[in-house]
Amino acid sequence: MAVSVRQQKEISELARLIALQARREAAGALSGLYRSRFLGRGLDFSELTDYDAGQDARSIHWPTSLRKGRMLAKRFEEERQRPFFVAMDASRSMRSLAQSWETSVQAAALLLACALHNGDCAGMLLCAENWEQYSPPGKGTFQLERLVLQMFSANPPKPGTALAAMLSRADTLAPREACIVVISDFLTEGYEEPLRHLARRQDVLLCHIQHAMALPSGTFTWEDAETGEMCCANAMDLTQNSSRPVGTEGLACVLLRGGEPAAPALLRHFQTANRRRK
Repeated sequence: MAVSVRQQKEISELARLIALQARREAAGALSGLYRSRFLGRGLDFSELTDYDAGQDARSIHWPTSLRKGRMLAKRFEEERQRPFFVAMDASRSMRSLAQSWETSVQAAALLLACALHNGDCAGMLLCAENWEQYSPPGKGTFQLERLVLQMFSANPPKPGTALAAMLSRADTLAPREACIVVISDFLTEGYEEPLRHLARRQDVLLCHIQHAMALPSGTFTWEDAETGEMCCANAMDLTQNSSRPVGTEGLACVLLRGGEPAAPALLRHFQTANRRRK
């Protein structure tokens, strides 16, 4: 569907505002938690400094301390240069509900802003059935706004999901040990093996989008947004299985509900993950 000049300007302005808000939030607590969650590949030696009481005794450099006649400790700096990717499901089931898509874009913008704020290169992969848009990792003032604009401008010609293909493609594009955030409602099948393969090589975080829908009680039918087929389900089953996608056990996963701000859920996840590391 063609987009008018006026609509394009409105989309561009919306992308600019969301990027601006994401930058502001990334400069706060979320950025520090992001930095702790997505650690570098290792530590590089920086310099020797005077040993302070309370420091880990293992940091003492004994040969130099004995030679200088005072206690000296090794200081290390974290190796931070890690490419950061958002792999985003742009199928019709993700975009048909405006609230869900806005929450998805907001989450992606926040995480991309954190990556850029911490000096990482940030890129993005948008995928749907027989369609993809890839933006290689980059830095700079306008990188975030460009990526947000791409998300809002996404208009795949076919409605279907290509989650398995997206995961395989992300694995091909990203260097080993990159940080990859997968954003999807996971309303498809066959993605489990590509996801396991991706997680073996990369640091993966899943953002599971839960659509904001009022479900009737008992069994009900609905029209699939991607295939047009009439489907039947039990509301109780959907409620019980909505927090974590099938086949993602052992992987970091954040539940994001459509229409709710993404920042609080991401903050809670990073706080919990960092406590577990200690």
